[in-house]
Amino acid sequence: MKTLKILGFGLINYIVRFAVGGALFMGAKMNPTGFWYGFILTAVAFVVSLLLLKFVMKPSSLSESLRVAFIWVIMCLALDAATAKPIVQVDLGFLFTEIQTWTRSLIILVAALFAVKKNFVT
Repeated sequence: MKTLKILGFGLINYIVRFAVGGALFMGAKMNPTGFWYGFILTAVAFVVSLLLLKFVMKPSSLSESLRVAFIWVIMCLALDAATAKPIVQVDLGFLFTEIQTWTRSLIILVAALFAVKKNFVT
C-alpha cells in the first residue's frame, strides 16, 4: 500500500473526528470530558476508520489492515498532542491520562479487524 495514501487518509480520519469534536464542543456546548462527548467521538472514529479501511484502503489481509490502523493511531495521538494546548487549551499530561483519548484512538485498531473482506470456501 502506498505510504502517501496511508498518511493522507489517516489525516482525513483525524480531521473528520476533529470537526465532529469541534461541533460538539463549540456548537452543542458539550463537556469534552463528559461521557457522551467521548462516546460520540469514539463512535465517529470507529465508523470513519471502518469506512476508510474497508472501501478506500481495501487491505488484502488482517495484518495489512492492522498495520494501516496502527499508523493511523500513532498519527491521531501525535495530532491530538500537537493541537491540545494551542487549540483546546489542554495540557499533554491531562490529555494522555484521559481515558477518552485512548478509546477514540484505539478503536481504530478494532475497526481494522472488521475491514478485511473474508473469503470463505464453500
